[in-house]
Parts: sequence; structure tokens; C-alpha cells
Amino acid sequence: MDLSKVRDKNLLKSVVPTRPLPYPGSMKNRLFVSTLALLALSAPALAEEWHSADGRDSSRNRSSPDFLDTTALGKFRTVPNSLSVVGPVISSGRLISVLGDPASNDILTSDDLATGATLFSLRVGGNANPTIVHQLLAADDFVVAVANSVSTGNGFLRFIHPTTLAGTKALTLTAPIKNAVLHRHSVSQRLYLVLQVGNTEVRGFEITAAGFTQRWSVTIPSNTSITKPAIINNKAVFGFFSSGFPNNTVAIRTFDIETGATSLVDTTTSALTDSTSLGMVVDAKRNLVYFHSNRRIRAFNFTGTTPSLLWNKPFTGGDRRGGLAIADNGLVYTQTSANLLEIDPLAAGATTRSNFLGTSADGLGPAISDGLIWATSTLNGIVAQDLATLTTQRVINPAGTTLGNYFGIVGITDSNLVALSNLGVEQLRHARPIDLVQTIATNGQNALTQNVAELPTLFSQSFVDFGTVGGVFTTNTGDTPGPAVPLFRLLNPGTADRLYTTNVAEKNNAITAGFQPEADAGLAFSAAGRGRKPLTRLLNTTTSFHFVTGNSDDIAPLVSQGFTNEGIIGFVRTQQPSALHRLTLAGSDLLTVSQKETNDLVAVNVTDRGVIGRLFMSRGDSPDLVPLFELVNSANQDRLFTADVAEKASALTQGFFEKRRAGYVHTLPGAGRRALLRARDLGTGRHLYTTDPVEFATLGASFVKEGTAGFVQK
Repeated sequence: MDLSKVRDKNLLKSVVPTRPLPYPGSMKNRLFVSTLALLALSAPALAEEWHSADGRDSSRNRSSPDFLDTTALGKFRTVPNSLSVVGPVISSGRLISVLGDPASNDILTSDDLATGATLFSLRVGGNANPTIVHQLLAADDFVVAVANSVSTGNGFLRFIHPTTLAGTKALTLTAPIKNAVLHRHSVSQRLYLVLQVGNTEVRGFEITAAGFTQRWSVTIPSNTSITKPAIINNKAVFGFFSSGFPNNTVAIRTFDIETGATSLVDTTTSALTDSTSLGMVVDAKRNLVYFHSNRRIRAFNFTGTTPSLLWNKPFTGGDRRGGLAIADNGLVYTQTSANLLEIDPLAAGATTRSNFLGTSADGLGPAISDGLIWATSTLNGIVAQDLATLTTQRVINPAGTTLGNYFGIVGITDSNLVALSNLGVEQLRHARPIDLVQTIATNGQNALTQNVAELPTLFSQSFVDFGTVGGVFTTNTGDTPGPAVPLFRLLNPGTADRLYTTNVAEKNNAITAGFQPEADAGLAFSAAGRGRKPLTRLLNTTTSFHFVTGNSDDIAPLVSQGFTNEGIIGFVRTQQPSALHRLTLAGSDLLTVSQKETNDLVAVNVTDRGVIGRLFMSRGDSPDLVPLFELVNSANQDRLFTADVAEKASALTQGFFEKRRAGYVHTLPGAGRRALLRARDLGTGRHLYTTDPVEFATLGASFVKEGTAGFVQK
């Protein structure tokens, strides 16, 4: 039986294995409103992916809230009258905000998104150096406050960890800071802060735990001001305005974040009425950069070595106050004071749909999550609409309620939607999905469980866990297009086969035939819906054991080997990546999502290096996923993990055999993702894997750095 395309061909054979079990993630909008607040609307999922309202990460659609209870609103944070908020940003499950201070000495706060508890707060410049913060930037576990001193006007930088004040570092400059961008270089894995200092200089700083180190400085034309920059292909893209009459001059310029090498992309003019720059937005999948102001959007093509202007499009119908959101199909969405626009970037910026939410926009949105577009207005609150069908999915704070007015969506993470209102911070209750864990025994038995306490019992019965097949629930509060239903689990005591179904009649028939009910595997769905994927049940005609998978890639190989496809038995939530453990055996790193394998190996003195990220187990759980193959060298037991099909084929001719599909990785970097970095020890010929860029950068001379094997979730 050749099940090489299935995750673990030994365990899924459902027959006696042929060999033993193998060893195995600025907006510089200082907004003034009467009582400004941040609204955290909780929604489920796992990874920390932040979709800023200016669209920088919106091209990666994520899951939308399940079971939102809009009647259960509670205060999270209230900002006093006349004060301002910078940010917020989200990092490590924390909401980081800067609150304006009457004494002009801004306060940075870190709040736990799950509980609302404030972890710490500090005056950014300290009591002796009052500062005004105009940007918050986040990358990995670093948050950088970009500020200027009240007394001198000179720039001031401070970085912190979102969960603790330990190790915070600061730097004072000799000129004001205009704007900045933070990014980790995809090759060197060094973290760089690129910023404009004064009107005539752009500098690049490397950030480490030791502090800020300036790496380069470039002189730029004087009398310019800068817009919010963006990053593409390890280059910082800036837009410069030079004031004049009757037009402004706009220059688009790139800077290599590591070397400072600079190139002028475009110079054009715009009317004085088009004077408010709103920033840069990147569509990394299509190598497009959008420079947008209050009445115009310019699109630049960064494919190849020479970037070029793609189109320059004015818009009517009021000023644009917010950012851009980019859907997974590349369509661009933006709000004016009177419209919500859908723009096709490949049709010279033509507007394909307009005002289809039926709302006066007047907000900072829109934002996109899992095919839903979220927008705000002072009349209609927050509205979420399905982009494909134009049906309204969510309405929060509709007209006529007492909840106050929303001024725009700041951003969406997998677990929070953050918006601005004139009230306090309100948080919606929700039902969180629980991991439905796949376990398989050496004889092919299949057991799904959402009960962590059951795992040790299954482990003692020769079951091995293989990550999650999706998310299920324990609370049924209703959802569209149908409520959650039990995923029944039944055991045949004679054959030890387990049967899973959401069909009550099938369950009753199975009981009549001798099956015994076990604890339900959780609440799943009987109908398809956004953010859901099917569970398919198959029958091994050799052993009469059933097998359930949430991965469509498993089905065809199993059917070709004699399994009968019994169809879809229900639907579970997507976006449930599994913890990826790193272990070291005889100088070779092993990666596994299996807690059982981890426990067994640690018991025989294999070194546990901890969880280094999270790995998806199904291609359909997120865009741009590809299989991560695990191969083993027969001679020295070295493990080769690769997502490159050609590299896999080459390794199979050089003494490696394919062990299994370890999971799925992203092909592109992105917020909430970590590079899975690979190096080979020339002395032993064995591989090392890490998601720690510092560890990778400081490897000894005996290691050859082979690059990135893919991108996992944090």
C-alpha cells in the first residue's frame, strides 16, 4: 500500500506497519473625539494576525466571528474627553495603545485581550522627558513607540515586549522623527526600523535585545514631509510631498532596509485639494503597492527590478478618511465620506461596485476577514457583509440603539475586531472553537476528541495524536446558516471501530446494530458556511475501521488504496493550527505536532526544544498553504523538512525516504507568521530547524544556512 500522499503512511494504512512507528507560528491617526474608545469585539481563532485598517495585511483573509452575542457588551477601556489614542497594535495577545496625556506626556498601555486586564502602563519618555507619540509599530515580540520630545522637538524611540517592561530600551535623536516602518529582513532575519529624521534624512536602525544600532543614513531632498511607509521585497517605500502652488509634488522612493540603497520610483503632481496623504498599502501576492491620499489612489507594480506606475486614479464623492482593504482575489476596498468603493486594480482602477453596504461611510475602515467586509458609519454602526453574495452577516450597534457611534474599524485579528467609538471599550462574548484532535492507533483505529483529559488514555492504547482536524464548540448559541449540532461518537465493542456522524437517524441505527454511544466529539455544523470545512468519513474495507479527515488531500489517495468514501458527515471550523514541537536526537532536529511522540522521545532522553510555532494540518485552513514533507536519511537518520517538491524528488535519489507529510506551511511571510529556518551541520550532515532569527543568525561556522523551509504560525 502506497499512501505517501497521506500525512503518515504507516498509521493510515490501518494494517500492521511495515516498519516501527517513526519519530516524529501607523497609522499615525491621533484621533480626537469627545470620549474616544477602543472596541474589542471578540471572535475565535488562534494565530496573532493583525489586519490594520490601512489594509497592510488585509490580503490574507481570516476567520470571522462565530456566535457573536451583541447584547453582551462590557466596558474595556474608556479614554477621557479631549484625549487622543495612537495605535492600537496587537502583539502576543495584547492590545498596545498610547493614550494622550493632558500634560503632553503620553502613556503606553498593554491590555490582555482575553481578560481586559491592564498588564502595565508607562510614560513613553519617562517623567523627565515628556513625549508625544505619533506611531506604534509591531513586529514579532517587539513593539516600538515612535515619538518626539515636547521640550526639544527631537525624536525619541522606545521598544518594549508586549507582556513585560523587562528589557525596554530607548534612544534619543537630534532631530524630529517624521514617520517610520518596522520589518524583519526575510533573508538575514535581522529586525530593522527605517525612519525619516528631520526633513532631509532617512535612517536605518537594527533592533536587538541590546537596543537600537544605526546601520545607514541617506540624505533626501529638503522641504519634504513623509507619509506612512510600507515594505515590499525588503524595501521601505516612502511617499514624499513637496508643497507648492498650484500643485504639490509627490515623489515615491524606496530604501533597502539593510543597506539604505535608494531608488526613485515616480514623481508626479497633485492638486492642493488632494493634500492629505493616508499612507502606503502593499499587496504582497501581486507585488503591488498603493499610495493613497484623501482623493486619489496611485498603484505601482513592483514585479521585476524596475517598479513602475500602474495607474493614477482620482475619486469623487467626498474625502477618503480611511485606508484600503485588499481581498484575497486582489480587489481593493475603500471608504469616502459618502461611499464604499470596490476597485479592480487590473482594470486601471475602475470602480466595479459602489455604496453596496447602503451606509454613509465616514469611518476609518473598511477591513476584510474571511470574505466578509466590515465597515462603519455614524448611522449604521458596524456592518459586515459577504463580499460574494452581498448579504449582510453582522450588524453591531444599528441606528436607534443606545450604544453610541462608531468612527471606524482599526483592525481585525483572529480573535478581536477593534473599532473606535465615542464610548468606552466594549467587548462581545463569543463561543471559542476547541481543537478537535485526530488520533490514530497502530492498527488503524481512529479516535477524534476535544477532551484533552482523554488523550493520556488514548496514548496508553497505542494511539498517536496527529494535530487538529478543525474546531468544534461546547456551547450552542446559534449561527448562520444553521445552529451547531452534536458530532456523535460511537464505539463498536466487538471490532473497536469508532463511528462519527451528525445524523441522529444514523446514530440510532448504529446503536441498534450494536454500537455504544461515547461522549460526543463536540458541536459541529450540519451545513457549510464561511470559515468552515467538511469532515469526510471513509471506510477501510480491509479492516472495517472508519477514518475521518478534515483534509481534502487525504481522500483521493485513500480511495485509490481501497477505502470507501462515505461522504461528508458535518462541518468544523477552520483555522486550528497545531503546536509544532522541536526535539533534538543525536544532533538532528525532529519536528512533530504529536504530543504523544514528544512525550515518548523525552522519556528516552531526547532533548525537547519546545514549541517553535503552529502548523496547519489541512490545505484549506488558510490561503497559500503547501505540504511540508518530512524525509529521513537511511544512513544517518537526518530529517529533511521541505515544501519544495523538486528538492523532495532530489532527496529521494540521495538516500532519503519519505516518511510523511508533516503538515502545511505558508509560502509567503506575513503578520502572525514565523519563518521556519533550516541549516545543515557540515560536520555531521544533519539539519537544524528554528523559528528564532537570533539563534539562526548566530550559528557557528560549521553550519550552512539553507534558508526558509516555509512559514508557520506563531
